[in-house]
Amino acid sequence: MFKDSRHPLSFSARGNLLLTPHGSLLTISCSLLTLLSSGCVGVQSSLDPAGPQANQIARIWWLMFFILSTIFLIVMATLAIATWRRRASADNEPQE
Repeated sequence: MFKDSRHPLSFSARGNLLLTPHGSLLTISCSLLTLLSSGCVGVQSSLDPAGPQANQIARIWWLMFFILSTIFLIVMATLAIATWRRRASADNEPQE
């Protein structure tokens, strides 16, 4: 398959799969994504409410998700701005 040892999914001379650090991260990420996305379908999917109460719960959950995601992004932006301003002011201080 892949004969170049620099490729994340390379094979040794014996045909064994070699995982480089980048390749193992790729493998773990793909496995985790597959595992997490498998819960998004089927009878017990939280993304597909079946009854009126489940629909209300889903609406409240999505509302909370978007509000809290917005708050999270504002806090992270404020933190980034504070960090950059602090770094810039430290660079402008006169050295003794």
